[in-house]
Amino acid sequence: MVRRASRDLRVTRGKFGKEHRNLVKKFLVRHELTSEQKYIFGRIGQYTKCSASACLLEARKEDALVAFIVVDVGSANYVFYLFCIRSADEMVPGATDLLFHEMIRLAESKGKSAINLGLGINPGNRRFKEKWGGSPFLQHNAALISSRSFEMGTLMKKL
Repeated sequence: MVRRASRDLRVTRGKFGKEHRNLVKKFLVRHELTSEQKYIFGRIGQYTKCSASACLLEARKEDALVAFIVVDVGSANYVFYLFCIRSADEMVPGATDLLFHEMIRLAESKGKSAINLGLGINPGNRRFKEKWGGSPFLQHNAALISSRSFEMGTLMKKL
């Protein structure tokens, strides 16, 4: 699939912008996600802007954005795979495989010994990661901590 996609796509480093935001919005509509997951995906742009170690790789067919991947290269030993979003309108077989391949090349060029693939948030996501050799090795739990303030009366009702 990598070879197939590389015939149609050009992969470069990019900056999160309007096209990326539109792909994320369409992604959120197409997928059943929890409100917490939507919150996280909706802030990809803020993360890439604020993080000195985040790297966005994008795949384009001519000028059209087909897919992008966000990885963090800040760890001494590994690259951390964070997000991969593809267009439902501009489908190119193997686009995400090509981006994943480029992430591996990036990790090698930075002298990293591993890639942390993160969580398998759904069956499709897990299959994709397993296809590339990923395997779960830790049980995980998640919690969302909100910084919203509560009025004392509201808080008392919860007790």
